[in-house]
Amino acid sequence: MKAAAESYGAGRLVLGTDFPYQSGEAFQEAVTYIERSGVPDAGNILDTTAARLLNL
Repeated sequence: MKAAAESYGAGRLVLGTDFPYQSGEAFQEAVTYIERSGVPDAGNILDTTAARLLNL
């Protein structure tokens, strides 16, 4: 995650999961993985980038 964020910028990365097939604890782990990654601006990956791409 850090290497991707350093190479491309957190503003070009988007959260992806296998929801609804991956739910509960496995889904939560996908989110907390990004939060724990130490990537500056992890919020961009979790919501800001997708909102910008979808014009929300």
